[in-house]
Amino acid sequence: KLQQEIAERKKAEEEIRKNQALNELLLNNLPYAAMIIHKNRTVLATNRAAEDMGVKVGGICWQEYGKSISIPEIDKKYIEEHNKPPEKGTKCVFCQAEKALKNMEPVSIDVEVGENVWETHWVPVNKDSYLHYAIDITERIEYEKELIESRDWLNKSQEIAHLGSWDQNPEEGSISWSDETYRIFGLSPQQFDMTFEKFLTYVHTEDRKTLIEKTNQVLEIGRASCRERV
Repeated sequence: KLQQEIAERKKAEEEIRKNQALNELLLNNLPYAAMIIHKNRTVLATNRAAEDMGVKVGGICWQEYGKSISIPEIDKKYIEEHNKPPEKGTKCVFCQAEKALKNMEPVSIDVEVGENVWETHWVPVNKDSYLHYAIDITERIEYEKELIESRDWLNKSQEIAHLGSWDQNPEEGSISWSDETYRIFGLSPQQFDMTFEKFLTYVHTEDRKTLIEKTNQVLEIGRASCRERV
């Protein structure tokens, strides 16, 4: 019986080592800091990107990865006064680990920390642990903001000049109209999705044939140009 228990223990230890090796392999293939964390916030596995940030196995996620920046202010004060976390424990104010583990479904939210915005993920591994990683999307957010501002300026300029613009996707037959183009045709901005067929209904019947021919000519010139570049 003792030998059987020893064999089972060795088998269990070997299984743990295999799982750890697999976790490390998977985590190290992620291009951003990632960790597998126990529900008590202890780091069970980590990749090199997280290690470079000071995270280590056995450490606390909010302390090493989060640098204690996002925990509640009352807990920060307690740690300063007692040099240890409160008995109830603590966590980042935005943490969604409990929700992910309760429903056993991934949870993702955008989180602002300092001047950066992070796309943050909690993915259940089992009932007691989860995969946690975050992607810095600050530049993407700034780009989207600039794009929206540019579009707003374009729409305002077209409204003042009473000029419209549009783009056509010949493969799908869809057309994207600016707000002012809708107004020129007596429609409310973005009243409905425009297509080439709908557009033709706003063209005088005597002009439709010519418009279709000219449109096809332009498309063929574009296709020929693409073939030459290839």
